Amino acid sequence: MMKALMYKEFRLAWSPWLGLYLLFPLWLLFPFFPSFLPAVMLFMAVGSLSGVDKTNQDLAFTSLLPAPRAGVVLVRTLNIVTLQGVMLIVSGLIAVVGYGLKPSGTLVGMNANLACFGLIFIMLAVFNVIFLPGWYKRAYRLGPPLLGASVVSLVFASVVSTLMWRVPWLAERFNDRGLGHLGYQALLLAVGVVIYCAGTLGAYRKAVANFDKVDL
Repeated sequence: MMKALMYKEFRLAWSPWLGLYLLFPLWLLFPFFPSFLPAVMLFMAVGSLSGVDKTNQDLAFTSLLPAPRAGVVLVRTLNIVTLQGVMLIVSGLIAVVGYGLKPSGTLVGMNANLACFGLIFIMLAVFNVIFLPGWYKRAYRLGPPLLGASVVSLVFASVVSTLMWRVPWLAERFNDRGLGHLGYQALLLAVGVVIYCAGTLGAYRKAVANFDKVDL
């Protein structure tokens, strides 16, 4: 059954238009675009996925199938994680290319280094923790959880990026464009990955508990 749910999810929810979101990491090639921006566009991509659900009344349809609600939430969570993972991989590859094209680094906010990607992982964890439980608590009320998760995550990214850019001690260690403080940056990346995994898992479990209470 899980295999069938995954097939349904990727065949019906994924639109060819989602491929356009993979163009946004190209912003990393330009020095005047903050490095967080491509990841922020993931909020819109997740909204597009959920919008398809709302239009097709996918939750109600899936609930009629002989499948546990936990499985319904799981495949959507995996769908979102896949989308986020693909965007981060593409962003990482383009960031490597952009390293040689921007001699002065990123002029607004953080450079696209390991520390920046660590903070992006944390930002996406914040988004998932707010969005997933909210979406499955309200069923087809997409606006409140999407808007709330997007605003909180964007505020987090803006504040942290500004601190890493402006505070000398942080900027020296975490916004370094070279390899002088690679240990600090790698540590923040590892912390970000752990927070993302733990936060997304917690969001999934909370979403399952909320979805079990929804009367469709």
